[in-house]
Amino acid sequence: MIYLPSNYKFSGYQKIQTYQILNRIGCPVLKSVLLDNNDDITESTVDNIKSYLADEYCTVRYQYISPNSKPVRGGNKVKISSSSISNCIVPNTILWLLEPTNRLANQCSLNMCFSRYHEKLTFECVGKGFDTSNINRGDISPHQTIEFRLPIECGHNLEWWKYAKFDFMKGDAYEKTKTVRLKNIQSLGYRNYGRELFDEMYTPLQISQIEKLLGFAKLIYSSRELENEEEFIANCSILENGNVVFWDIATPIGKLHIYRDFQIKI
Repeated sequence: MIYLPSNYKFSGYQKIQTYQILNRIGCPVLKSVLLDNNDDITESTVDNIKSYLADEYCTVRYQYISPNSKPVRGGNKVKISSSSISNCIVPNTILWLLEPTNRLANQCSLNMCFSRYHEKLTFECVGKGFDTSNINRGDISPHQTIEFRLPIECGHNLEWWKYAKFDFMKGDAYEKTKTVRLKNIQSLGYRNYGRELFDEMYTPLQISQIEKLLGFAKLIYSSRELENEEEFIANCSILENGNVVFWDIATPIGKLHIYRDFQIKI
């Protein structure tokens, strides 16, 4: 069992590796615990997880250690118990337990899409009740996009909005995304939710939220650990309480990576 974030460096496992990078450069991440299929889920293990995450529940994610054409989706909130954790174990994965969140209650989720080649940063945003997996799997288009030039232009008076391009999904299209999302979450077992899950109309990001996100985007863009990446996407959410949490970073090379044995370097 490994407690994260920490000083460990992970080779070949992009989700965990970039989560660690995000933490090192100052972007907020949730505390988490890694378990592999050889770990015994004893009562002592359960107590240690509860103590570290400071809760009776956790959010489950998976890091695959070999290619899988039908990966199990993570993100569910489960009780921290030996039986519940054992039921979450999936072959050829590292089980990743994070501080609990309710993904259906997030104020907003977004991709930060960085392109050094095109000198462009794009925020792809979805509203309450949605998450960016709906964009990334091609189910829906973003509810809001904001484009910036890289490096981010602010002018002499930090008037970044003068250089940004805003675009919003129209109301009828937004209504259609609700139908798509409901089918999606019902297929994941959330069968007791209806349209009350969503805002009546999409709620755009506030200026203060954009400025906070831009601060984190600057940290990511200037990170030495990412300076050789031409195109990459940082994924984050604004939680129900207004806190920003980053999940991981995806790169084209990482998506095509040929998995190798799990290696941890101190």
